[in-house]
Amino acid sequence: MPAKTAEPSLAEQIQRSPRLTLSLPEVAAWLGVSPHLVWGQVNRGELPSVRLGRRVLVPRDALIATLSRRTRGGAGAGS
Repeated sequence: MPAKTAEPSLAEQIQRSPRLTLSLPEVAAWLGVSPHLVWGQVNRGELPSVRLGRRVLVPRDALIATLSRRTRGGAGAGS
């Protein structure tokens, strides 16, 4: 029976993406939450974002860092 390989973590999956930024709907899909929730996090400054014209994007590395902090119970845990 072949050895079972471990699934990559969400942060690892995002880090492998060739894109530097993700749209709010993409972030929501990755996290399995609604785009409305992601938009709220961006508006409150809890999730770093950049605005390019009318688009709001989340830098991939900032998303990974935010997930890492919250996973370890750091700032923003439980919000």
